[in-house]
Amino acid sequence: RNRVARLRGNRPSTMATSMAEMLNQLMGEERDVPLEERTNRVRQFQDPDVCKFYLCGFDLDLFRNTRSGDELGRHLQEADFARVRDDALRETWVALPDEQKAKYGYERDLKRLLDRLVFEVDNKIRRAHERVVLDNEIAHRYTPEEQAVLDKYTQHQMEQSLKAEQLGEAGDVDGAQDAVAKAEALKIAKEAMEKRLLPDKIMSVCPVSGVFQSSMDNENRKVEHLTGKQYLGWKHIRDLRDAVTTQLATYDDMPRSIRGSTYGDVGGENVA
Repeated sequence: RNRVARLRGNRPSTMATSMAEMLNQLMGEERDVPLEERTNRVRQFQDPDVCKFYLCGFDLDLFRNTRSGDELGRHLQEADFARVRDDALRETWVALPDEQKAKYGYERDLKRLLDRLVFEVDNKIRRAHERVVLDNEIAHRYTPEEQAVLDKYTQHQMEQSLKAEQLGEAGDVDGAQDAVAKAEALKIAKEAMEKRLLPDKIMSVCPVSGVFQSSMDNENRKVEHLTGKQYLGWKHIRDLRDAVTTQLATYDDMPRSIRGSTYGDVGGENVA
């Protein structure tokens, strides 16, 4: 009798174990673990560890090991750079209908980041431009003695031009031609002096990236700039910002019943 009782007492435990094993086979051993904590599930683009900026076309490693990379880092946290960047998930995101994308708010978060980056680099470009304009003016400033000589060239040139006009009106063709030749010679002499006194190097600032450039740069240097990480990176940021702005405008035209009462109801990134 005791043996039967013991067997009966073990039956529920055995049945529960068998049921658990069957559920494990059907649903996986992590069936009771929250989705975001499971180790064997297929990663989804909306997972917290997935980089939403990358989904929308912006790679946080765009300026790796550059000063611009440091500037980007000021607006983000270390965890942002550690998030997963997966091309397959990006393709899944891109394939979503706009009505679904609008509910996540990822693009709005990206635009907020890009707006700050463009605002800062434009301020940097403005300050750099003001500086090179002043530097160029100082470099191209004549001494009082040099300016006096140039003024004499200008004065004599004007006198010869006036003389040529007067001789022409008087019918002295040869005299007029001689005066014109002297005026042209004075002009050439003045230009030669200006070229000799002033440096050929003129500095400027790239309006896209803020990189300093020189008029003395050869063609190879110009090509290197246009194909370099700074120029291409900032051009991508500006182009992407324009594209995202246009995309968000299409969301604004959607009825609220489709896109939701607010953007990002599903969730987005945090921009510091």
